[in-house]
Amino acid sequence: MESINYYRKIETMGIGLVLIEIKREGIRYGLKYHRLYNNGYKPPLDISFNSSDKLMEKFSFIIQNDKISTNQIDIKIEKNSLPFNIPNEVEEKNYLHEEEGCFKINLFKNDLLLIKNKVAEGKYFGYNVDTDTILLFQNEEFCGVLIKNLKDTEIIKLKGF
Repeated sequence: MESINYYRKIETMGIGLVLIEIKREGIRYGLKYHRLYNNGYKPPLDISFNSSDKLMEKFSFIIQNDKISTNQIDIKIEKNSLPFNIPNEVEEKNYLHEEEGCFKINLFKNDLLLIKNKVAEGKYFGYNVDTDTILLFQNEEFCGVLIKNLKDTEIIKLKGF
């Protein structure tokens, strides 16, 4: 089986603007299935999956003058699975799932949690993209992402120093 690697980029894009991007290495062919979570004032949180192998291709989110909390993160993950279906035959009419979504941002030690505003605390279902990236779900709905083991340089960018 082919080794699957992801790389993470946290990049300052200007004052109060930081891009978080996690991408799968290599080139894969086939249509991508996107899940977009839009808050109406900046580019949406975007997660794309390859329709052939059902693996995440890319995650991107822009932090724009958002308040970053520094509370302890207590996440209980029950199982590792993707609770929604990615269509086998992705066509132009069904390659995109879009919904409203505002996210709270929490940075504690070396972990970053992006969680939907209206999500109850408690247990989550997790989908391990890699050892440092876990997509979080509650009641079969995407509710956030946990990005672990941030480097000091990435934390500095997130804090805006």
